[in-house]
Amino acid sequence: MAFAGNVQAQPNADTKGTVTFFGKVVENTCKVKMENRNMSVVLNDVGKAHLSQKGNTAMPTPFTITLGSCNANIANSGNKPKATKVGVYFYSWKNTDDKNDFTLKNIHQDNNDKADNVNIQLFKDNGTDAIEVVGKETEDFVHKNDANNQSVITKNHISGATELNGKTGDIALHYIAKYYSTGNDVTAGKVQSSVDFQIAYE
Repeated sequence: MAFAGNVQAQPNADTKGTVTFFGKVVENTCKVKMENRNMSVVLNDVGKAHLSQKGNTAMPTPFTITLGSCNANIANSGNKPKATKVGVYFYSWKNTDDKNDFTLKNIHQDNNDKADNVNIQLFKDNGTDAIEVVGKETEDFVHKNDANNQSVITKNHISGATELNGKTGDIALHYIAKYYSTGNDVTAGKVQSSVDFQIAYE
């Protein structure tokens, strides 16, 4: 008599794979200044005519994230890796709009006075280089199946990377926020969004 056991089919090459992760921990670090850990940035009111076409931006509004306790001069670290640049990494699993240039969705809760088809877009301090906020659909951290079948980092999403160059003390990182039109039929109303950030190094 044959008995059916707990037999599992062995996976073949078409049904399995491997993910290899790479990273590095560096000796020198900074801290986010206390007053910048929970910030509010208010964009001035703007007429919807400025956002009449998809991709239009308006009302550039500067904001600054200040890092403190930075120390690029780490003594007795030997050959351990040290960062040469510091910046921040903007991310939001909930608010990132991957269908609209990785901008930030309008999450104002009351639909009765919410502006439709308006997001918030972040830029580097020159006001022209857009920042892609990392979301759950972001896929450009690795290059899949390169020529040597290796996973190679292609983009690190570090914004405002600033040379440390032996700097100590505070480092100010400057950014700009703008309204961003996601369509041709923007309506008047309130706009609100949020993004998280983390100090990152190169």
